[in-house]
Amino acid sequence: MSMIWQATDTLTLRASWGTAFKTPGDLVSYMKFFHPTRGNSGFWIIGNPELDPEKSRSLRVSAEKRFGEKFLGSITLFRNDYEDMIGGYMTRRILDGYMVYTYKNIQDAWSQGAETEFKYYITDELLASLSYTYLQAEDEATGESLYNTVEHRITPMIRYNNTNMGLVIQLRADYERYAEEDRNGDNDDFTLNANISKRLTDNIKLWINGENILDEELREGLSDVGIKTTFGINVNW
Repeated sequence: MSMIWQATDTLTLRASWGTAFKTPGDLVSYMKFFHPTRGNSGFWIIGNPELDPEKSRSLRVSAEKRFGEKFLGSITLFRNDYEDMIGGYMTRRILDGYMVYTYKNIQDAWSQGAETEFKYYITDELLASLSYTYLQAEDEATGESLYNTVEHRITPMIRYNNTNMGLVIQLRADYERYAEEDRNGDNDDFTLNANISKRLTDNIKLWINGENILDEELREGLSDVGIKTTFGINVNW
């Protein structure tokens, strides 16, 4: 259920509430593969076929305000409550000399926080934005933060979109500070990511993505694999 109210010509208020039911997918249930990290290290990711479906309730309220023709700001408050939440965690199990990451149901958990975003339209083709998210997430049985909870996230972004040329260039930075430290005492990450796409025709688009292009060493976790580059072609009929 959602509601929207155009309070003024420049102020929009939104609210939504809903429930969800998510069955465990094949990956979290049956996967088994080795995830490499830096320094010839890594860990196993092994699914759990005994997972129960996850049920959740969510509430979001937001306000969006336009200042003139070039500046837009918004703030969102949210709350999620979970039953049998499907969450990943690092176990103490060792397989072939490496630790094992797997999934479990968390009987009762919740997350809540706030998001803010500011957009500045420098020109018709150039957009700059800055967003910040604060998140709390807790296992009610233990009172501890959920594994890999990003407590603070700051994301500046700049995007060039030339519709006449069919060209989009985007540069985005991500700073993340986690609620807990990893085994090495690290609790924050910084990455710089880039994306370029070029539309050749109405039906064909080429694209390339670069993640962590500065090759920053990230905290121990699922993403510590250095620079990642993907590219492809989209064809629509």
